[in-house]
Amino acid sequence: MPVPAGMPCWDNGARPRRAFEGRTLPAPIPMFLPFVMPFASRASDRFPLLPRSVAAVCLLAVGAAQADSELAPYALGGSAQIQHESNLFHTDDSLRTADWLLTNTLHGGVDQAVGRDRLQLNLDLNRTVYKKQAQLDNFGYDANGKFDFSTVGDISGQFGADTARHQYQFGLEGDTPSSGRNIVTSRHVFANAQVGGVTRWTLYGGLDGNSQDYSAPQFQSNEERQWSANSGFRWQSSPDLVMGGGAQYAHGRFPQFTTNLLGQTVADEFGVKSLYLTTQWQATGNSRFNAQVGRTQETHDVQPDRSYWSGSASWTWKPDAKISSVLLLKRDSGANQATGAALVGNPNDLTGRSLNTTAGLTLNWDATAKIRVTLDGQYTRRQYDEVLIPVLGIHASGTDKIQRLSLAVHYAPTRAIDLSCSAQQERLSADSQLGSATPSYHDDTLACIGTITFR
Repeated sequence: MPVPAGMPCWDNGARPRRAFEGRTLPAPIPMFLPFVMPFASRASDRFPLLPRSVAAVCLLAVGAAQADSELAPYALGGSAQIQHESNLFHTDDSLRTADWLLTNTLHGGVDQAVGRDRLQLNLDLNRTVYKKQAQLDNFGYDANGKFDFSTVGDISGQFGADTARHQYQFGLEGDTPSSGRNIVTSRHVFANAQVGGVTRWTLYGGLDGNSQDYSAPQFQSNEERQWSANSGFRWQSSPDLVMGGGAQYAHGRFPQFTTNLLGQTVADEFGVKSLYLTTQWQATGNSRFNAQVGRTQETHDVQPDRSYWSGSASWTWKPDAKISSVLLLKRDSGANQATGAALVGNPNDLTGRSLNTTAGLTLNWDATAKIRVTLDGQYTRRQYDEVLIPVLGIHASGTDKIQRLSLAVHYAPTRAIDLSCSAQQERLSADSQLGSATPSYHDDTLACIGTITFR
């Protein structure tokens, strides 16, 4: 449908923009914009970037439709997301605060083959604006890069780094309540290599470094530095069965964990040692099992020492071309459980205060070649045993339980455009022992996002 001459792609009373005169928008864009524009018109005073973000999406849509050649190895895109939180700060239901959020993101990337090797770079810059809680408005980013190498022999690997910045949210991301602006900045560097190519035996090893900082002064005790090393082996006894084992060591510290009676800062240094066994079994053409079990020992200067069994198991099942499912179980001490029940032993994970048991189930249904429906559920139980939470100034024992259920619908009318909407419910309940440290909450989230990426 052509844009009439003189009609701007977006107009909130300013002078008309004629950038799209005579151009043709992809068919789904005129269908999507009527749902965004009415809200944008009412909220443009609180969301001053929304008119520009919609215009940017229009520009990207036109660029994607009119591009005469591919951009490879480069990628350029953007997105606009509108989201509603019924309990923004994850507080007790009697104190809940609801709000609308708008997040605009610009994306750029490079995926370039360099001989036998490959270089990948990605950068997302975003701006989040809150309709009522203006003090939470923030700029964020997510940047990562890695270089995959492969020698003439059987040696291969990768090295790289990533960093991200976003507003902290109490719950699966962290166990300390927060009801104000608190920007989390994380950094991660890594290098790993393996010897063994397409052979029965493979040896591997890697190094990782992590750090996490918070902008809120009262969260300085949660700031963490950690490095880790891992090594192991894999043995492929048959095309369908792989077994292995390994070891991991991590050393870290909370630099400003607490203060003593003299007001001096006291750090908590810790060490984590793990031994584990792994297996992967391709049971049938549409069913695959992964499992890992290990023993972990932690020592701390300030916090209690602990030893525990850690492990994970996953079952991936794809009964036909349209349906797939992943069932995950995990037990570990990861600080961030928001990413779901990923396999234990992932070195890109900071050590937390709790021992976590997590179960997750993801179901995907490809209704058509362009429409996908995803149902995702997660249950996490966090166990605390006389751990100190400096932000609250208390020792905590007990358990809390978090349930999260979400339903998302994706529509990809073209290779460049993706439209999706989702609904999510999250609940946290804590036992009486943790009542003063962890408030129970219930949060319902609705979100819609339009993304355009052309390569």
